[in-house]
Amino acid sequence: VALIIGNSAYTQVSKLPNAANDAADVAKQLQAAGYKIYGHPKLNMTRQQMFDAIKAFQTAAASADTAVVWYAGHGQEFDSGGTKLSNWLIPVDFPLDGDVIEHGVPLSRLMTAVTPAKTLRVVVVDACRNSNIPSGGRGSRGFAVEERSDMLIVYSTQPGRLAEDGPKGSRNSPFAAAFLDTMNKYGKIDVRQFFGGVAQGTIARTKNLSPPQEPQKVDKINTVATLPLAP
Repeated sequence: VALIIGNSAYTQVSKLPNAANDAADVAKQLQAAGYKIYGHPKLNMTRQQMFDAIKAFQTAAASADTAVVWYAGHGQEFDSGGTKLSNWLIPVDFPLDGDVIEHGVPLSRLMTAVTPAKTLRVVVVDACRNSNIPSGGRGSRGFAVEERSDMLIVYSTQPGRLAEDGPKGSRNSPFAAAFLDTMNKYGKIDVRQFFGGVAQGTIARTKNLSPPQEPQKVDKINTVATLPLAP
């Protein structure tokens, strides 16, 4: 099973031309590989729609061998009143001066949603794209690394850095384009090697930047068995 969320059409936060395209294309490719898809085709989700999709997906993950979450949209670190900054996803109805506890979705919620799967748990986050959210309460525009035991979490860029939405006229972000291309060619290799290929493709697509965009892979999978995304 896979939960696919793509937020582009923000009402107050700066729009992201490619995030919904990324989600639609990834959903189509994973569906062709045999996944049951949650979230898509409902793109541009409000906070309530995101929570509803996550809840339905978590229930489905309990009877699945593999659970994958893909999020494309705005997200970054915020001060939510704790002892340290935490990572939040931004729904399309997020008010420009909104409080993240009331209007955001914690990144940790995606990790919890894949936890019940029996064999492979993967969370992919293509966020940290440039936004016009006011600086109050906001930490780095990037994410701090979060991890969970026996799970693979892939961030489209390094901690504290921005991710590219894609050059003007493109359909996908560099990370999503690298994912789609790698899936076409190497979908049946082990998931850890697979995302190594996605990282290589992302770097190649952003070599004009200094430094190029480099994904961050947090591998806590506790097995030596080969685990492909597309069995």
